[in-house]
Amino acid sequence: MIHRKAPLEILFFDHDRAEYRNLPAYMLFDETYRRKGPIASKLAQFQELWGGAVGYAMIHKIYDWSEDNQAEIDEGWIFQADTLAGLAGKMGTDAAALEETVRRFNQHCTESRDPQFGRSEKSLAPLAKPPYYALELALTLVNTQGGPKHNKNCQVLDFNDKPIPRLYAAGELGSFFGFLYQGGTNYPEAWAFGQIAGKSAAAEPPRDK
Repeated sequence: MIHRKAPLEILFFDHDRAEYRNLPAYMLFDETYRRKGPIASKLAQFQELWGGAVGYAMIHKIYDWSEDNQAEIDEGWIFQADTLAGLAGKMGTDAAALEETVRRFNQHCTESRDPQFGRSEKSLAPLAKPPYYALELALTLVNTQGGPKHNKNCQVLDFNDKPIPRLYAAGELGSFFGFLYQGGTNYPEAWAFGQIAGKSAAAEPPRDK
């Protein structure tokens, strides 16, 4: 069982320049979108959908996002500007490039298509009503579905598909899900294959002293 996923664009590392060329990354939206509700999920939403809190901040009640995003704007977590050029200045990016990107995106919204990223028509809404907003994004969770190839006994295999003595893998490290990963399956996989790996390892004869 071995899988390889293409690296996320946001994590592309430019070795020549020694930097992540696609970071920082931002979510942009306008006043119309801001008024639709909280940008981040709230505790009450998770309790209604899942029957409880999800994530460290929610479980420990560290922070609950405001209904209208205004508290986060006041904190400076969300940049706000009356123009795209002004927003670009706060983001530290090229104003002309940002204006052209938004112009092109708005055109795609008018045409009800997204030839660049293939977004669905329902998710396309133009950035048209100022003020404009930008929220820096960051990856907080990555599922490590790749990893060493192993057999049903969780023995890690070499390039000839032969077990490597006394080496085992379980859970996400060499996960059998790969591209079929569904939310909530990593824990059961870790429990099930952790037991298999543990029993297999325990059955190994003692090493010679």
